[in-house]
Amino acid sequence: MSHLMVGVVRARNLLNKDDGKAGDLSDPYAKVMCTASSLEIQKTNTVNDCLDPIWNALLLYELNSSLMDEGLIKVWVMDKDKWSTDDDLGQLILPIKDFEIGKQYDEWYPLTIDNKPCGEINLRIKVTP
Repeated sequence: MSHLMVGVVRARNLLNKDDGKAGDLSDPYAKVMCTASSLEIQKTNTVNDCLDPIWNALLLYELNSSLMDEGLIKVWVMDKDKWSTDDDLGQLILPIKDFEIGKQYDEWYPLTIDNKPCGEINLRIKVTP
């Protein structure tokens, strides 16, 4: 059985969805889902008042080999809100088949909302046999 390791390292140039008063900035966290795994969505910790958060989170998924060719890595960066629904700070979808088995990737990927750029996220991705 193959495994997928997703290192959610950091993001930069995120949107500020908070009011900005008294230094109030977005409180970002990342959610990651792998459609070739039975695991639920996994999350990083929340970094308060930051538009360039560092998470250094490692998320592990056991892959269903019959789903790997069509499998996707879906990433959402969200702004944690205490009194309302969390705000979307950007999204990313990556096909698993784009990652060679055994090779580690360490890349910055663009985040978008409605096809408009809204920051970047640094992911370390590896599919292991």
